[in-house]
Amino acid sequence: MTAFLVLSSAIKVSAMPARVVYSEDIESSSVELKVTKGHGLTINFTPTGETIKQVWLGDPSRFVFSLNGCSKSDSCENNKPTVLLVRQIKPISFPSVTSSGDGSTSITILTNLKQYQFKLVATSGKPSYTSLVVKSESEKPEPLSLPQQQTPVTVSANPTNNTPQILTVSRTTKPVGTSLQRNNANALAYGLLVAKQKGEIQQNSSLWKRIQTAIALLRKDKTIKESAELSGVQISLIQQLISYGKL
Repeated sequence: MTAFLVLSSAIKVSAMPARVVYSEDIESSSVELKVTKGHGLTINFTPTGETIKQVWLGDPSRFVFSLNGCSKSDSCENNKPTVLLVRQIKPISFPSVTSSGDGSTSITILTNLKQYQFKLVATSGKPSYTSLVVKSESEKPEPLSLPQQQTPVTVSANPTNNTPQILTVSRTTKPVGTSLQRNNANALAYGLLVAKQKGEIQQNSSLWKRIQTAIALLRKDKTIKESAELSGVQISLIQQLISYGKL
């Protein structure tokens, strides 16, 4: 009898993070999606309950797509597509079809409820995300509110007589010339409120909600760069708001 020795080792597999956008944000601003060579990108409408009816590529020479179901509503009642997979391909030259100069293009997705349009950008290397999840407005996190500042109360009294005690209220302030030691997530949250007070960012705007997403990502130990890419907020703006929060 021949004995076989099987060696096994634990391999840590980490799933790629999913990027989340809300349907209102797609309608109010241009959302850029990176499609990484060899990985592809899924666009998932399952959380919104929408089904995909039609898909168009502005430039079909660099990308192809497929659906998880069939789109013929008359014969696919129980198998309507909700997820779209977009992949890079080697550039193809189509007669009489123009192509973009930088390799990017637009993809238009028509669902049973809305029309969405994204900008597709071809990239290579390690992707920061391989899935886009579209969620409805009802799933948006509640806006952050500034925590109430505690007001310590000190009591001054003259123990040698029976005069009433005098209460003095003072607010805690940080020493001049020092900065608050907040982590990036908390600094971004406070910086967002500072920007609101300055009139730079409107509460409940699409930008406000994307920054909320960036805060949540930072609290999940994502880097500033990853949080910027996954939330769709410019990294320079995140860094500016963090600086506001640490003043």
